[in-house]
Formats: sequence, structure tokens, C-alpha cells
Amino acid sequence: MHINDPKNIIGILGVLGAFVMIFSVLLNWATVNLPVIGMSFDVTGWDLHAGSIDAENISAQYGIPVVGATEYDYAPLVVLVCGILGIVSVVLQLFSSTATANKVAVVVTIVLAVASIALAVLYSGDISSHNGEVIPTSILNYEASYGVWVGVIGAVMVIVGGIGGLLK
Repeated sequence: MHINDPKNIIGILGVLGAFVMIFSVLLNWATVNLPVIGMSFDVTGWDLHAGSIDAENISAQYGIPVVGATEYDYAPLVVLVCGILGIVSVVLQLFSSTATANKVAVVVTIVLAVASIALAVLYSGDISSHNGEVIPTSILNYEASYGVWVGVIGAVMVIVGGIGGLLK
């Protein structure tokens, strides 16, 4: 493996993209706004998946019923798992000696990254579609935050790294 080989440089981009996907889960994936009391808070992807948001406590403390923001609370977990598997599949591409193994790794890499992008887009659309559904937006609203898009950028880098595996 020579670092100056274009396929290896592109593969390294794919590995970096997978690390970006993993890191994105630790960034803010949602902002919950409570305009009526002038409060807002950010929710990381990990908190979103782990259910660390204490909606019942917020409801009791402020008298505002805080309901689930999205049906895609598992999206950060999928991005995390796809990022980890993306690292494995891109590294397999870089070191595989057979064309068949390389093609399988390319397909796996691209499928994982596309699934992550699709789920992030669904999450982003779904979280804002619930605004005003149960509670008026003047009381409670949700927004997707930058962590979602950082994960998408990482997934695009993984796709580029996966396609680079075809150069072999």
C-alpha cells in the first residue's frame, strides 16, 4: 500500500468520512424550542437515541406537554453503526487482493452510506413535520441541527472512498 496511489488516497478519504459519521452522533441533532418560556436546548444524536431527554421532567417543571419529536430517534444509532462498518469495509477495500472481495466491500460501503444519508434526510424532514401537530409552535417546536448534516457529509466522503475502491 503506497500512500501516493490515488485509490489509497481516496480510500483514506472514505475512512475519514466514516470517522466523521461516528463523530456526528456526538454533535447536536435537534434543537427543542420552548418560546413561551424563552427556553431552548440542544439534543445530541447520542441523547436522542439513548432517550436521555427527560420529557416528563420538562413537562412537570414548565407545565408544557413535551411529546416525541420524531419517529426516527434511531437514526443516530444507524449512522454510528454505518460509520463503524464503513471503516471496516473501506479498509477491506484498501487491503483486499481479490477483485471479488473488493467489489463486495465497495457495494457494502456504498449501501451503508446511502442508507445513512436517506435516514438522516427522513429524520430531518420528520422532526420539523411534527411542529404544531399536537402543540402550537408558539409553545413548542423542534428543528434538526448541524450534527445531522455533518453525518451526511461523512457519508458522502464514505461513498467517494467506496467508489475509489473500484479503481483497484
